[in-house]
Amino acid sequence: MISFHTQYTGFFLLHSFQASFYCLLFFRYKIFPRSHVTFITTNFHLIQFPLVMDQFSATDIFNTSIRDLPRTRLIEKRRNLLTLLNGDAFYPLSTWPKDIQQLFWKKPIGDTDTFKLMLFFLGNGCSQHLITEWILTSQHWTTLQQGIKRARQINFITNNLDSKANNWFYYDIHHATWLFFNGEFRNTNNL
Repeated sequence: MISFHTQYTGFFLLHSFQASFYCLLFFRYKIFPRSHVTFITTNFHLIQFPLVMDQFSATDIFNTSIRDLPRTRLIEKRRNLLTLLNGDAFYPLSTWPKDIQQLFWKKPIGDTDTFKLMLFFLGNGCSQHLITEWILTSQHWTTLQQGIKRARQINFITNNLDSKANNWFYYDIHHATWLFFNGEFRNTNNL
């Protein structure tokens, strides 16, 4: 078990257990550079992630923890994700652009909307696990094949962020402008 305390990060608890790890995080401050934000919360939440974070797979998440959830558990999971995505682990919903707010509530979330949401959330420092679970839980209202297709699309996006950093762009909340994933400002005259 590892724990540490600093004036900025608050309390962090890490416990290894059966090829996975559990993080219990409590942060008193939300003053972090965008590049260092992966999971910040103002409440206690127990989240389970795979031990090897580099081998992220939306397909595994869909098949192991979302596909067979009963509707009541799925709704509970979406409520928890909403709490995290709306101010606890990401910027409050009221600060998002209106078009992103509308895409966020769709059920199911389609191809183009998944692409826009993933770029917006990942570009603004959201945990890929949180936004992935939100999008994949929206697939409950469609076919199994569509859910698998969506998971493969998310895998494609996360696997190609570095190679497409000069092409893919998102609206950055902090700078209130469009940025490429390589950090360069996008010419808004071309939008």
